[in-house]
Amino acid sequence: MIYEMGNNLCFPGQKGLSRPPRDLNGFLRDAVEQENQGEGKENRNISWEQEFRRYLEKNQTDLLVYLDFVLETEKLIMLGEEEKEGNPTRKRAEEIRYLK
Repeated sequence: MIYEMGNNLCFPGQKGLSRPPRDLNGFLRDAVEQENQGEGKENRNISWEQEFRRYLEKNQTDLLVYLDFVLETEKLIMLGEEEKEGNPTRKRAEEIRYLK
């Protein structure tokens, strides 16, 4: 399955996509960060998450629910890390509590 997906997504000369993430954690973090950057504006860049969703829609539609769950979980983990790491502004701290 990975080989087939790689064939469909990564071929020499394909424009618009950067190199794929090296592991699942990298994929999840990239997807969440790109979603956070794209809030409130149209994101024209094709992401690996979008490509992976297209692949699942064609081949394994039942797994889309699991992908959504894992991405939501990663968002919560990243929010918790952000809250612990730094001193977020009062507004950002309220946003984090609201989102959790």
